[in-house]
Amino acid sequence: KEIRKLAVKSADFDDNQRNIDLEIEIPLEVQEGDYEFKFVARTDKGIRAELPLTVTIKEKGVFKTEFTIGQANMEGYSDSRFNYTAEIRNRTAEKQHYALIATAPRGWDVRFRVDGDYVTSLSLDTNERKRIDIYVKPPVNISADTYNLKVRAVSGQTSEEIDLEAVIKGKYGLNLTTVTGLLSADIPVGGEKEIQLFIENTGTVPLHDIALSSSTPLDWSVDFEKK
Repeated sequence: KEIRKLAVKSADFDDNQRNIDLEIEIPLEVQEGDYEFKFVARTDKGIRAELPLTVTIKEKGVFKTEFTIGQANMEGYSDSRFNYTAEIRNRTAEKQHYALIATAPRGWDVRFRVDGDYVTSLSLDTNERKRIDIYVKPPVNISADTYNLKVRAVSGQTSEEIDLEAVIKGKYGLNLTTVTGLLSADIPVGGEKEIQLFIENTGTVPLHDIALSSSTPLDWSVDFEKK
């Protein structure tokens, strides 16, 4: 219970002491340093006792949202998925409900994941922090270039944003067909036939060690030979 007055028996009694819990609430916007207090007990007859107290603040207090990211720049190809890891911390005096908003070029897909679930918002108590995984997927057939994105955490009292950079180095592409474009052939029973295949790199980066394999009906066999 919160109290303003209390009664204490005199020294003539064994039970002449009372325990009091003193709670000091420190504002979030505060400078580092030592802060002096006095706890005063005074009777109606003027008897007075003082207890000096010192509270040391080791870190400057703020009233804001902290939204940070470890690695804001990433490189990949057009079929890559960029995974960024951010952290949000509520440094206000109240519980905050944050909407997570992404601003990205057209066709980009940006999603947020917190505690294993995909989300578009989250709530944080005072001084609580959460990790946010940001998954970014570029559109198909995007050109090699550097692309900038923004991610914001917005509540009713505060808003913070971080800048992301995705560098597209190129794109992969592979096309397999026949030289003539015909995808059927007649083969006599027990016979064999050579079908010329055409492999084309349709991407913008070199492809190495391309492996060829086949899926055939039972007892059929396929061998590949480079011309």
